[in-house]
Amino acid sequence: SLNTSDLVTIEINKEDTASDWGTPDQVFNLADGDVSIEKSGVYELTGSTENGIVSVNVDKYADEGSVVLILNNVAITSVDSAPINVIEAQKVILYLPEGTSSSLTQAETATVNAEDEPDAALFSNADLTISGSGALTVNGNYKDGIKGKDSLLITGGILAVNAVSDGITGKDELLLENAEITVQAGKDGVNSTNSTDVEYGNILIASGVLTVTAANDGIQAE
Repeated sequence: SLNTSDLVTIEINKEDTASDWGTPDQVFNLADGDVSIEKSGVYELTGSTENGIVSVNVDKYADEGSVVLILNNVAITSVDSAPINVIEAQKVILYLPEGTSSSLTQAETATVNAEDEPDAALFSNADLTISGSGALTVNGNYKDGIKGKDSLLITGGILAVNAVSDGITGKDELLLENAEITVQAGKDGVNSTNSTDVEYGNILIASGVLTVTAANDGIQAE
C-alpha cells in the first residue's frame, strides 16, 4: 500500500513561474566588466565576456527580497571563478526569456575558498529558481554544472548542462518541471544529497523532459 507520508512535495510560488518582470531596475552589459549585485531587485544581463563574473552578495537578513537575473542572450566565461556566483541572498531567480539563448562556462581551473567553492558554473548558496522558456547552456569544466546549496527549482527553459563532475545538484531539494534538460556528466547526472537532515535530499520530477548521460548515477537522492 502507498504511505502518503512518504510522498515528496516541493513548494513553488508565483515568482518561481512568473513570465513578466516589467522594466528591470538595472541593465548590465558584461562587455563593460564584472557585475556585483548587493541588493534585491530585477536585473537584466546582456553581452558577452571571455573572463567575467556576476556575483550576488545580498544580506538575506537585512534584505529579504528576491534577486531576479534576466539572461538576455548573455555569454559568460570565467577563468577565475563561477560565471554566476551567488554568495548570499534570500532567493535568486534566473529567468530565461522566450527566444533567447545564453551560456555560462567555468574554466578548468578556478579560485576557490577553503570549501572548494564556487565549484560550479552556476553556483548558489541561496535558494535558486531557473524559469522561463529560453535556452541556457552550462559548461562546468572545473567540477559541477549547476549547484544549489539550498533548494533548486527548475520550472522552465531548455537547458544543456555539461560537467566534468556532477551535472545538476540541489542539496536540500531539487524540482524539475516544464523544462527540457539534457545533462552530460563525469559523475552523477542529477542529484540531491543532504546528509545532515533526513527531511531533505529530495528530487521531484513533475513534468518535462530529462535526458542524462552520466558516468555514475543518472539520478541520485539521499
